Amino acid sequence: MDTQAERSHSSYLIAAFAAAYAVIAAELLDINRIPRTFVHRDYLVFEALFVLTLWLCTVGSMRLQTTFSQRSAVASLGWGLASGLVGGLVATIGLLCVSVLVRGTRLTADYLSSWQGVTDFLWAATVISFGWFIGAISGAARFIFVASRKGWLIGFAAFCIVVRAAVLVAHLIRHQPLW
Repeated sequence: MDTQAERSHSSYLIAAFAAAYAVIAAELLDINRIPRTFVHRDYLVFEALFVLTLWLCTVGSMRLQTTFSQRSAVASLGWGLASGLVGGLVATIGLLCVSVLVRGTRLTADYLSSWQGVTDFLWAATVISFGWFIGAISGAARFIFVASRKGWLIGFAAFCIVVRAAVLVAHLIRHQPLW
């Protein structure tokens, strides 16, 4: 029987694995091209905050799932989706703080007080960050890892590699003639 400390330690490791797996899958699927162009040079701050928040939310959601005795794939996907949305929101707020420090508060405050600024902020936090998708991948990875179905993880990683290769081939065909 596991002690509370052993369960807590393993939940940190599982959450780290799920968050890393989701970020690697996002890289392989090339879904984060939009945030890089959107946030320009502050992308590393955005990504670090997002991954840290996703990890913390994954640990919290694992504990909540254990408390409520939820072991289904739907619960893991739902909690992962919520974790990803919170991660995108926190990362966008962090990016906004960096923007205030670097560019000054006057321009940022004027921009955020407009409808366009609020719309851009919400769009960046929810859609452009792909937090919802990365969080869902994290929830699925956590469910598969806890359920000891490692074959599914390997299969999904292979699928991501095939999709990434197809994206690269399409890019080469469209932008660089082969002859």
